[in-house]
Amino acid sequence: MTKMIPPNALMEQPIPLRNPLLSYLGHMPTFEDIHLTRATNSKPTEPAYYHQIFERGIDPDVDDPSKFHDHSELPDVFLCLEDILQYHEHVKARIMALYESEKPYTDRCIGRALWIVFEHEMGLSLL
Repeated sequence: MTKMIPPNALMEQPIPLRNPLLSYLGHMPTFEDIHLTRATNSKPTEPAYYHQIFERGIDPDVDDPSKFHDHSELPDVFLCLEDILQYHEHVKARIMALYESEKPYTDRCIGRALWIVFEHEMGLSLL
């Protein structure tokens, strides 16, 4: 996604009621980390506060765009791309470490979380 969108366009909102494009780069690894944290009953990948700002995007009500479903609160000043990409690398390393262990094959909760992570990543990449 970072090669498809020029860096100067990351704060654009092609759909005015939704988050800036940069927020989706933070959402994907955060979604993955939330599910892995729950499944492994462990601490989140740092910075843990990404869970609060990237968990959910803005999902406006299609019938009344002035109404929004629950969504994460975005920071007043957005994070820099490099920090978000570094976080994504840390989450990917966490996923790889799980696959290198026996846990996905012996713990159904972890296996299911990894499947959800895979579906989410593939589903959003097809958009």
